[in-house]
Amino acid sequence: MRILHKDALMDTSYMLNCYSRRMQMINHGGLALISPKYFEFAKYLTTACDVELSEGIICKRGNNSLKLGVKMIQNNQSLREQFDLCHDGDKILLSSSTLKQQEHVNKIYEMMVAKTVHSRFSFEIGKVRENKFGHYAKGSCTDSLRANLKHSFANAQMKKDGEAVQAKMKKIKLQKTK
Repeated sequence: MRILHKDALMDTSYMLNCYSRRMQMINHGGLALISPKYFEFAKYLTTACDVELSEGIICKRGNNSLKLGVKMIQNNQSLREQFDLCHDGDKILLSSSTLKQQEHVNKIYEMMVAKTVHSRFSFEIGKVRENKFGHYAKGSCTDSLRANLKHSFANAQMKKDGEAVQAKMKKIKLQKTK
């Protein structure tokens, strides 16, 4: 599932296709690198996350968007088949018994999907917040809601007080005329 940094540096194909310059500059041997045989699955997984967790989908689904996104991606049969093709010859996974192996593989798959989904969701929900709730979002105003509430309350109170004063003035005038 992973490749060591020293092995990645020696593999010219990996360096060209799977290991970006940016990641090379950041990594000094401590970051885990995806094995070349899992790279296609990783691209497929990120594409599935892009489809299920886009800004538009999040706005449509609302509060359930993360739950539904995880469910849709974990239940994506073609994605699971892609993952299963990757680890067919993996010595570590084949060394355990069949039932244990399947449980282990399922756990790894679920963890990879969950981490990828959460990473993508946090990016997309940030865009949603910025576009829908930010200070400069369309339809947003610079005034606080509290100021509007204070203003409307003050207007209502002044109107009520004014009406009360007018009623008192009429009463006084009526008493003087009698």
